[in-house]
Amino acid sequence: MEVQNQGLREENALSFTKMYQKLESTSTSDGLQKEFMMLKEESDNRMLILENLMREIGGDKVKGMINDISSLQHDTVALWKENARMVLEMEHRAHHDEVQEIRKQLREVKREVEVVRINSGEEAEQERRKEISDLKDSLCNLLSEAELSSRLVKSSLERADELKMKSADTDRVSVPFSSPLPSLLHHLLSSSQLSCDIAGD
Repeated sequence: MEVQNQGLREENALSFTKMYQKLESTSTSDGLQKEFMMLKEESDNRMLILENLMREIGGDKVKGMINDISSLQHDTVALWKENARMVLEMEHRAHHDEVQEIRKQLREVKREVEVVRINSGEEAEQERRKEISDLKDSLCNLLSEAELSSRLVKSSLERADELKMKSADTDRVSVPFSSPLPSLLHHLLSSSQLSCDIAGD
């Protein structure tokens, strides 16, 4: 314990000696000026470090974060657009196959009607014509559903266009938004002419 106390007394004495020497050196104008210059240099160095740190945090990193967010927005809109296009294409193919099957059935029914008209009376012919009328109604309903589905997908793609324009305002970059919708809608909605073709067959 005595050894520890002696060590503490010596350490305190050394500290007081250093403090006294520092006070003595600053008691003159030269000492004060020297001390002031040292403090100013340390302060300038710290300010330079702080400016570099703020520039790094507020400049490159923030700019990189904005670019990352903008890129993510573009990727999200592009992915959503591609999903909508695939949905529209799948629906178009499904409706096209159904329309072709109905047209095939209509041709078969019309041939049967001709056979019935030749080999039987007016009553059988009227029954077959009713079947043809029902098939035409079914075809019209199918085409109406296809047109409604196409309009919904078109509305969704227009919403995607709006989202893309909003994301473009963030980074001031405008990217053209090309959509395959017009050609797909043209093929899908052209099926509405089938009812006229059927009536003329």
